[in-house]
Amino acid sequence: DTSAYREHRRMMSSDFKFVVIRFDSPNRIGRFGVPCTILFEQGQQCVVQTKKDTKLNHWGKVKILDGDAQGSDGTGGGNSKMHQAEIVEIYGPVGNFEVELLVYQNFFGVLPSRYPEPSSWKLRSEDEESSSVPREDCTNLFVFSIDNASTRDIDDALSVEFDDEPSAEHVESDFNALQLEQEEVQQGEWSCQVCTFLNESGAVQCSMCETKRSLLAGPADVPLVSGNCKLGIHVSDVASRIGGESGLFSWAKERASSAYHHGPVDDGSKDGSVPMLPPTLAHGVLSLNEGQVRPAVTLWLEIKDFKGVRRGHTRTYI
Repeated sequence: DTSAYREHRRMMSSDFKFVVIRFDSPNRIGRFGVPCTILFEQGQQCVVQTKKDTKLNHWGKVKILDGDAQGSDGTGGGNSKMHQAEIVEIYGPVGNFEVELLVYQNFFGVLPSRYPEPSSWKLRSEDEESSSVPREDCTNLFVFSIDNASTRDIDDALSVEFDDEPSAEHVESDFNALQLEQEEVQQGEWSCQVCTFLNESGAVQCSMCETKRSLLAGPADVPLVSGNCKLGIHVSDVASRIGGESGLFSWAKERASSAYHHGPVDDGSKDGSVPMLPPTLAHGVLSLNEGQVRPAVTLWLEIKDFKGVRRGHTRTYI
């Protein structure tokens, strides 16, 4: 059911506008006519009739009325013509973060809304999904996401598998690529190209290859990480639970994406995002949450000498 979304699109037709009601303007139109600047319309204005007495500009939603544009003298003539409008809602003063966030959410249609009823979701069960689609078990991999600590809809993650024992050729090539001058080595002014950790004592502990090496050693004695690894890009397999027959599928086609903002999070009511799918799913079974096995679609990239040499994709559990 996409009626709520379509209702918003109807409200965003040419009849409805989001405006700054300019209560501080000295150019009143008649006795109670207040000019308004329309959001994202290159400074175009309209005029509303209100007895509200304040010097603070306010955000509002107005409905443009039919009829002739009114001039600055209130007679319908004049050089500066503005359409009459009717106030639908006043949100609050300009400069208030929560008020302005609400205005922009309304304008772009990303307000928290009433999602389809769970009875229309028609989610595939985990047992149904696991029996119908063969998956590679990758739960042994160390998988990490690049998200803020507050992120709750984690939809993709990475894994990296390095060669255990780089060849002597790669070791020497990697060492030469560092192009270290002898005086820099003596001073300990060197950082690992992998973990960028500077060790002034002349030795470095690389967080990736977990090998301790001396900068003063020769190439054959320095087991630097080679450019060989297998990179996994894991994306939450939403389609494994939501099929084309689901009411959520139609909803997602209309919504198209989630929206993120930096709203307040302390009270728990505004979590910094408006997910495309219901939060119980977006933050729960469809999110790659730590410590939980999740179905994913994984793109594999095999890298040799820092260049991609082979790629493929599989359905996985991570």
